[in-house]
Amino acid sequence: MSARSLRLGLAVPLGVLALALWLAATKVDLRPRVENDFFFASDDPALSASREIAERFATESPVLVGIRTPEPLSAAHLERLEHLSDELAALPTVGRVLSHTSGPGSPQEVATSPLWSRLLQGEDEALVYLLMEWSSAENTTPAPRTTGPAEPWSQLDAVLARHSAADFELFVSGVPWVVEQIRRALERDLRVFSGVALLLFGLAIGWIYRAPRLVLGMLSTCVTASLLTLLALSWFAVPIGLLTANIVTIAFVLTLSHTVFLTNNWRRLLRVDSPQDRALRPVAQAIRVTAAASFWSMVTTLLGFATLRLAPAKPLRELAVAGLCATLFAAACAYLLYPFFLASRRPPTRSETATRAPRWAESDPRSVRPLPWLAGALVCCIVAGPGLGRLDTDPSLLSYFDDATTLYRGLEIIDADRGSSPLHLVVSSPDGSALDEPENGRKLRALQSELEEDPTVGTTLSIVVLAEEAQQNPLARLLGWKRLVQLLERDQFVDTTRGFLSPDHRTALYSLSMHEADRQAPRSRVIARLAARVDANGLQATTIGGLYDLQSRLGQLIREGLVRQLGALLGLFLVVAYAVSRRVQTTLAMVLCVAAIPCLLLGALGLTRVALDIISSPAVNVAIAIGIDSMIHLAAAARRQRSTHPLDSTAWTRALAEQGPAVLAAAAIVAAGFAIFLLSSFPPTRRFGGLVGVGMVLAAIASLRLVPVLATLRGARRPEPRKG
Repeated sequence: MSARSLRLGLAVPLGVLALALWLAATKVDLRPRVENDFFFASDDPALSASREIAERFATESPVLVGIRTPEPLSAAHLERLEHLSDELAALPTVGRVLSHTSGPGSPQEVATSPLWSRLLQGEDEALVYLLMEWSSAENTTPAPRTTGPAEPWSQLDAVLARHSAADFELFVSGVPWVVEQIRRALERDLRVFSGVALLLFGLAIGWIYRAPRLVLGMLSTCVTASLLTLLALSWFAVPIGLLTANIVTIAFVLTLSHTVFLTNNWRRLLRVDSPQDRALRPVAQAIRVTAAASFWSMVTTLLGFATLRLAPAKPLRELAVAGLCATLFAAACAYLLYPFFLASRRPPTRSETATRAPRWAESDPRSVRPLPWLAGALVCCIVAGPGLGRLDTDPSLLSYFDDATTLYRGLEIIDADRGSSPLHLVVSSPDGSALDEPENGRKLRALQSELEEDPTVGTTLSIVVLAEEAQQNPLARLLGWKRLVQLLERDQFVDTTRGFLSPDHRTALYSLSMHEADRQAPRSRVIARLAARVDANGLQATTIGGLYDLQSRLGQLIREGLVRQLGALLGLFLVVAYAVSRRVQTTLAMVLCVAAIPCLLLGALGLTRVALDIISSPAVNVAIAIGIDSMIHLAAAARRQRSTHPLDSTAWTRALAEQGPAVLAAAAIVAAGFAIFLLSSFPPTRRFGGLVGVGMVLAAIASLRLVPVLATLRGARRPEPRKG
């Protein structure tokens, strides 16, 4: 960048910011999109089983309304239930509605009906249910831009609000409803907390630097990078989803890291440069000094996000694209736009040139007693180690909602009563015989009983339940199993029967509603136990699907992804650390300290049993990315200092004095900005913000204390070479 271009002033970066703002306002849709299959998109391999089941048996995910009333069968309450059912059925996105007043022959028959009692009656006598068939198309696209009663989900909210009362409590569950609540929470946090976080970032920058030009420059540069990232995602047709909802903040902090270290070197060079050219030459020098370390930091971050492209879950692949765009725009904006603010013609003020790290941050590593620091770090890792094996990457659906809200209470009540997460088991006979054979009918009945007795299973529906319902007719009790199945295919149950028995009678579906609360074992273990029950009854589970199974697969992906991504990142960082430091001891020190950060973060989560869900899991990568930046810039500074100060301890002392302020500034600004996410009503957002904030503090401590101590354990005893 030439001196002439720098003298163009602030018109260039502010013009780019204004253009990015206009384009983002007109081209970018900030409404999060959450797929109907919750955490997976329709083209994910993990969905093949669920798609196969849906095509074969036409399974649907209804919206379930639980109604708690003291006398559910009283005339007054049945009248209210009928009005509620009629209003819901009149909604344009609602198909059939099933309730005590719509579906069964009479409300009184529900309690004795094998089918209707499972669908509409709770174990608690005061709890009854209403089922709605909700249009699936509404859950795979963002909500309409209109607000108020024209929005389908708002219409449902309005109907439920009108009918809810102290003696007629309404609770809602079901996959479409849960998906919509998560979408709303993401949208609220994206608009509110991301904006407030940017404000806190600005306040933290202002408090640290106390220079309006620097504050304006950092904020405008970081915001520009965030907006350009959103525009790139819109160009690549990557929607705002479960993981990309926080990409604005991620792009901001990635850009912030570059600008903080660039500012730190610029301020340092201003104090030693000649006064006649103080506006331009230090900027160019600062770019040259900082660019190499920033490049290697960018490379590690790019490769870290690139590994996510191999993940089978679409949200992780979308995060990979978003992270790659954010990383590239962060570096581009920091080095192409931010220098204009540093090189403005106005002479720098004292606040812009004054910089100094706290005395403890720039002390000589030889004066630091290494044993307490190393022993403390080792003890922390040993204590956190067992937590890694207890890490909860398979959290309950309820963990996505605040337990102090009515939404959580309703989900908890319905989950405890009948289960809230669907699981589909497709079974067949091992010898391939038709399931309408009498012997197979006996096996199906035995399996139905065993599944209902399992403590993790709530409601269980199958062809067996339909057969029991048909046998309410005394004449049907005289029929054998084969004739009974044939009757179901000709009677009023024909449409329902097709949902549980294939046309060739070779496979049958068991539709289970699984309990989420108080689950002790991972979902994968629960599913394996249920599959073993199928085998024990002389049948085989040919296909397993549903949201419960998808969440189990997602938990495994998170756990495997953490190991794979962190392992790949550490391997890449090993190469980068040596390329920057050119010292084996320094390289090992950096890698060990970087490895300690996820060990402590994830171990603490495991020990405290705090869930690590798909939304909060990228926080570990973000914290490590910023921590790596600090270590790379420190190692690069130590290498520069060794050219004139061969003694390692002296080189590191000068490196700490040079880069310590930037390390502390980056940690303080990022931790302060992410602290606002702790106030979110959406638990995954709180976990995301907390992990990044704590990770930044750990990264700063490791960079300023552990890396210099480990890097100079032998170097401190090396004698200073004689001059001449």
